[in-house]
Amino acid sequence: MIVVTAKLAPLLRDLRRYPGQLQRVARELVETEARGFVRDAVQSTPPFHARPVADDPGKFATVKGGEAKKAAEAKIDREAAALFAPVTLKGKRRITHVFGKPLKRPMTVPTRELHPDVTAIWDERTRRRFATKRKNISRGQKAPFYVARPKLLRSIAERKKAVGKLASGWSAAAAKLNVKLPSWITRHGSGRGQVQVRMTGYSYSVRIENNVPYGDALQLQGIADRAAKIRERKLAARMPHVIRGAIRRAQREALVAA
Repeated sequence: MIVVTAKLAPLLRDLRRYPGQLQRVARELVETEARGFVRDAVQSTPPFHARPVADDPGKFATVKGGEAKKAAEAKIDREAAALFAPVTLKGKRRITHVFGKPLKRPMTVPTRELHPDVTAIWDERTRRRFATKRKNISRGQKAPFYVARPKLLRSIAERKKAVGKLASGWSAAAAKLNVKLPSWITRHGSGRGQVQVRMTGYSYSVRIENNVPYGDALQLQGIADRAAKIRERKLAARMPHVIRGAIRRAQREALVAA
């Protein structure tokens, strides 16, 4: 919820003399701030992130658009390299020694895939990372998981296709409020979020939800709260100017009508 506290009583008293302007200002403010919230929330949701500005120590800039998508895909590649070692399974292998002693007749035996479910391993290590609040994923063992190369490549591709799914929880609100999102977010559809716009009389409200199932693990509520705080500060700063402008506009219209 966005709540703005500002010293507006004298201005609002003047504006109430012009009901039409008051309604218009309320509607425009709510719609503008709702759009601003969606933009801020999307740009605060992974894979969007902030990085230090090289020539301005202490300042950060948001990595946006295609660059954020590429950063997410690069992270997936790093995780794959950290967890797995791809191998080519031939289905059988030749044994020439047993317990360190050579065999008179070498044997051919079928090979067994030790780690057949690449996705399950990756998901488990990801959950472990969240549970331990680590910055990076880890194997949980010294040696990498040796897995079939085709399976690893498929798992990498599947994860890259999912980039943008968390941010797609804002898609329903973005579509309703005419906020343009990158195609790699909208490709996931708008079924993971909700938006309700209510405008009756002098009461205007917009309720926005992001219902991506794993949002809790990625601290989605904190992201939304920070975005709302940003909008509160911006709205509090510009509200007096908006109301003064509405009063001047109403006074001009009243003079023309007279």
